[in-house]
Amino acid sequence: MKNRDDSKGKDLKGIEFKKRLYSITDMVSEIGATEWYWRSQVWNGNLPFIQVGRKMFIESRDIERFIETHRTSN
Repeated sequence: MKNRDDSKGKDLKGIEFKKRLYSITDMVSEIGATEWYWRSQVWNGNLPFIQVGRKMFIESRDIERFIETHRTSN
């Protein structure tokens, strides 16, 4: 199932991703929470990552999946 309209760079659910891979620092500035929160999610296996040297990158589709999985409503 394709979940992305690549021609526009926009997710079909309305979340716009400017790039495919995000560093931990990118996620802090784009989404919020602290650097250590995102690192702990990676280390605990809750968020898949790509390692390049010492730097961790998270794919935009994994970020979207993480957000959907952790969505709550009152």
